Amino acid sequence: MARDPSDATPRVLQQIQETLADHGRRLGGLEHRLDGVDRRLDGLDHLTQEVSGRVGEIRTGMMTALGYLTHADNRHNELSAPSTT
Repeated sequence: MARDPSDATPRVLQQIQETLADHGRRLGGLEHRLDGVDRRLDGLDHLTQEVSGRVGEIRTGMMTALGYLTHADNRHNELSAPSTT
């Protein structure tokens, strides 16, 4: 004897509910992982800004040092040149 189609309906609904529950758990896990990624990206953004500031300081220091070296080289050349008097 053929089974009544209405007997299959509760089983299908139960499978759908189980699938939805599984998807909900997986989505919750993904949201948790994305929160961690967001925190790490925020940390990297802060670090990048800090490094950028330090690079600017290093650049300024290097330019100052090059200026001093240029003046020193010019002075050395003036003192080393044979006198014409």
